[in-house]
Amino acid sequence: MLVQTPIYKYLALAGTLPFIFCTFAINSPSSSMEILEWSVMALHSYGLIIVTFMCGTHWGLYLVTHQQCQWNLLVISNLITLACWFCFLTKLGTLIIVSQICAFLVLIFIDAQLHQHKILNNDYFKTRGSVTTIVILTLSINIII
Repeated sequence: MLVQTPIYKYLALAGTLPFIFCTFAINSPSSSMEILEWSVMALHSYGLIIVTFMCGTHWGLYLVTHQQCQWNLLVISNLITLACWFCFLTKLGTLIIVSQICAFLVLIFIDAQLHQHKILNNDYFKTRGSVTTIVILTLSINIII
């Protein structure tokens, strides 16, 4: 019997590839200065895009299930997006990455609450947890190394 995997799993895991590739390029001793600079900008901008995208998913969830949510995800998601965008504009690499790590942690915490209230199913929440772990690890490597 063939079991179909929901497409969100493939898309979410594929979404980690730019984080992984950029981290590899940034930390590779054979990367030229041009590749290093491009990879840093790609990592920072892609992280911002994904934070914004995840905040957008919370908008959609809130619009459909606002009676079940204990927080106003419209406001929270805007605050997270604006905070990460402001940090991105500073061009301070460590601040950009730290803000994105914090954002992903807050977003997975919110998803845990949504899961607890049965707004998100187990499979989706597990996928989000795995993907968030990969993203936070790759971002952290770029601060540590």
